[in-house]
Amino acid sequence: MTESVPNHLRSLNNESATYIKFLNRTERKIHLFWLDYKGSLVRYGDIPPDRGVSMNTYVTHPWVARDAVTLYPMMFNGNQIFYPQTERNGQIFSLINRERVDIHIPVFPLFRRCLEVVYLHFKREAISWTNIPANIKDNLLKMSPHTEFKDYKYFDSMEYELCDVDDDVDDFVDDNDDGEDNDGNN
Repeated sequence: MTESVPNHLRSLNNESATYIKFLNRTERKIHLFWLDYKGSLVRYGDIPPDRGVSMNTYVTHPWVARDAVTLYPMMFNGNQIFYPQTERNGQIFSLINRERVDIHIPVFPLFRRCLEVVYLHFKREAISWTNIPANIKDNLLKMSPHTEFKDYKYFDSMEYELCDVDDDVDDFVDDNDDGEDNDGNN
């Protein structure tokens, strides 16, 4: 039940730099992925709940976020895929004025949310003998939390800052921001 990223989606070039700040507004740990030049997922971080991370990236570099347990897609300001820009709605982004990108949980249909809850509370081997309807069993057995990705070379050194619901992007401190490109391009 994990949605895949469209095959054509990938980073194109590193010509227009931009600056973003991802803020995890959920109560879940979130995997943050950059799509590289081949369209492969590169995990840049596991953002804890109510934490955030700054990224220096490029306009043609798409990002996706997944729940760390279920690998269900999360949303960036209402979209499953985040496309960085150098400006949005007249606001120009820079090292000191990053684009604020809230990561949040999508609204799931009730059936899907129920499947997620059952999936998280039952071991896979127990599903087949559990007394639940066959169509639910079939859906649960098709669910898989596996997806292929590689980790960013500095994945273990990523730092996450605490953020409040009322945090403004300018009040967000990032000790890991050295002005270098975070997605491996110089």
